[in-house]
Amino acid sequence: MDDRTVHPLEYVAILRRRRHWFLVPFAVSVAAGAAIAWLWPETYRSSATITVEAPAVSPDLVAALEPAERIRALSQQLRSPAVLERVAREEQLTLDQPVEEAVRDLRERVTVEIPRPIARTEGTPELNAFEIVYRDRTAERTRRIANRLAHVFVEEHSRAREIGRASCRERV
Repeated sequence: MDDRTVHPLEYVAILRRRRHWFLVPFAVSVAAGAAIAWLWPETYRSSATITVEAPAVSPDLVAALEPAERIRALSQQLRSPAVLERVAREEQLTLDQPVEEAVRDLRERVTVEIPRPIARTEGTPELNAFEIVYRDRTAERTRRIANRLAHVFVEEHSRAREIGRASCRERV
């Protein structure tokens, strides 16, 4: 058996002989990354944070919902046809396409997310705020539509709560 020791300079010589094995993949990776960055369309993200007020009734009377269930309910309210159609009309998204297509496009670009808490709390975190996130290709339009979504959502939600309160008063 040959117990030959390898001198560190031999490793340098091997790297010099095989430098194209390292340089070619590196150059191809840099070129591919630059091409993707150049050709990929810009996408802007705008969000509106909405705080949720705790119920004014006893927790025994109201069934507590898990945060995931509350997010799902809020997302369904936000993505309802009434809210999205109103936003599409107010932002004049229906000028060049039918209302149904504008609503479908809005529905694909809107998400509801929970913001990271600023401070840690003991126990399970409560849902006291959520973000309406809108993504689009122009910054100004993205900002405008996110603000409009938040505004319309709050108005529709408040209107629904007032109708619910009125019907409760009529029953009592």
